[in-house]
Amino acid sequence: MNKIKQLTTILLALILTISISGCSNQNSGDADKMQTEFDQFIKQEFIDTMESDYTSLHSFIENPENFGIDLNNVEIGFGSGYSEEELEEAKKTTEETAERFAEFDRDLLTAKQQETYDIYQNTLELALESNDDKYDYIAPAFETATGAYCQIPTMLTDWTVRNEQDVKDLITLVDDTDRYIQSLLDYLKVQEEKDTLSINVNDVVEYCQGIVDAKDNSPILQALNEKIDALNLDENQKNTYKQQLSTTFNDSFITAYQNIIDTVNGLDKNKINDGGLANIENGKEYYQLLLQNATASSKTVTEIQLEFEDAMDDCLKEMQSLIISNPSISSVVQNNFGSIKTNYNSYEEMMQDLATEIQEDFPDIGTIDYQIAQIDPSLANNSVAAYYNLPALDSKAANQIRVNSDNNEIDISAVDTFQTIAHEGLPGHMYQVNYSYLNLDNNYRKVLASNPSYQEGWAVYVQYYCNKYLSQQVNSDILELMKYNNIYSYYAMILCDIGIHYEGWDLDEFKDNLADLGFVINDDDSLELQYNQLKDNPTIFVPYYYGYLQFSNLETTAKEELGKKFNDIEFHEALLTSGCAPFTIVEKNVENYIETNK
Repeated sequence: MNKIKQLTTILLALILTISISGCSNQNSGDADKMQTEFDQFIKQEFIDTMESDYTSLHSFIENPENFGIDLNNVEIGFGSGYSEEELEEAKKTTEETAERFAEFDRDLLTAKQQETYDIYQNTLELALESNDDKYDYIAPAFETATGAYCQIPTMLTDWTVRNEQDVKDLITLVDDTDRYIQSLLDYLKVQEEKDTLSINVNDVVEYCQGIVDAKDNSPILQALNEKIDALNLDENQKNTYKQQLSTTFNDSFITAYQNIIDTVNGLDKNKINDGGLANIENGKEYYQLLLQNATASSKTVTEIQLEFEDAMDDCLKEMQSLIISNPSISSVVQNNFGSIKTNYNSYEEMMQDLATEIQEDFPDIGTIDYQIAQIDPSLANNSVAAYYNLPALDSKAANQIRVNSDNNEIDISAVDTFQTIAHEGLPGHMYQVNYSYLNLDNNYRKVLASNPSYQEGWAVYVQYYCNKYLSQQVNSDILELMKYNNIYSYYAMILCDIGIHYEGWDLDEFKDNLADLGFVINDDDSLELQYNQLKDNPTIFVPYYYGYLQFSNLETTAKEELGKKFNDIEFHEALLTSGCAPFTIVEKNVENYIETNK
């Protein structure tokens, strides 16, 4: 979960597959044939993606042969790089896939297939628009929160090693680091030439220097060695593999991160854009695409901006109403809620209570095995309080949650720590993913259908929903006040994100507009830190709080329409039933729930 303070991947990641509106005037009329072919198309999309992306394959599938995947087609590595040839090949693949998708007549599909059709089209249609040459080399490659350079270390630390073949493949994967990172650095140099370069040199170098300095004492290498030690191999085999891994780690991984340091330090500082995307040619239009991707909608920047402005007004009204009805709680605002604590002493206590409490409010999906572990301090990103690793589709292993408990700002007994666990665990990401795995029958829908605002919006919605479970520990009015205060703050950050990347705010304009929104930051370092966080990571908060806003609005509508007939479990079932879908589909499910229960 990303958070405000010292708090996506390149849009090119979307250019794996693509769709455009299907023809509605085909002459076939053979619905059965069309439905069979559509199922095969979606199945093949899943297979092709897994075969072309080893890291996804390894993460999502334990037994590839059971999914029709041919390992002979899989190249072990971090995937395609960012050379001009590879980017052009990705565009070509997009266009070819679009042509195949256009052959399907939506009207001849079953209701469930039509939903998959809409999800596929809505999620990936944006990639075709992003194919426009004018957007080439605009996407930042080294975002401080989500850049590949800071994701690869945590990914490897969490890497699953199930057997001896996995060890061999792991060594090959680590050996590919230098090649993959070099492609990103080449991309960076082209950005420098084209005046599209955006990078926070100090933050990137500081992070990479920590990786390089650790060398053989790297927590990444230590974690991988522990995974090798846990296998049923004799000691000689283990030692041989660990030595091979150590050599490869130093020769490729450490070399790659030293290359990042050298290349980034060698950039022409006068060529680096020190503002938002609006300062780059076609940057505003590109930001519009990023915003549409983050929201899985076709809304304009202005429409989204107005939506958040209205939502901020509603937050203020709610806070004013709470303080008027209970004036004594105003003191906690002045104290920045610092004195408000829960009774919890561990993450495990929180998860155990949540597992019990949610049974009254969310559909039953059985017991979920999980493990909660700390993020190593040297790899932790201060912007990230915790994260959840998606499990393999066919795995019985425990789900993994990682928490940044070495961050000095994290207090186990704090309300927001409880909310973080609800966000990542139950009934947040871990619950939603396991619900989808259990109830959806389409592998593409389970792991590849993408709507960031649904995924993160759900987790934010439930983290605040779970405040009700703290009512015996913390005053309910205070919890509500904290909620609206937090939401208001994040809405403000999203408006600032738009201001920086679409309207071109510099640091001074950011400060002035923050003041207009009610935030006065007198510490220049803190102000610049917040500005850089938004500047370096376009739309970073949008999926979380755009998604939350949609879920919250749907809840309000359902309660108003149904009154006493409103049922939490049934409402949440309506939100969850289609999996990670655009909100146009989620809204239809809620409308059906309302009509059925009136």
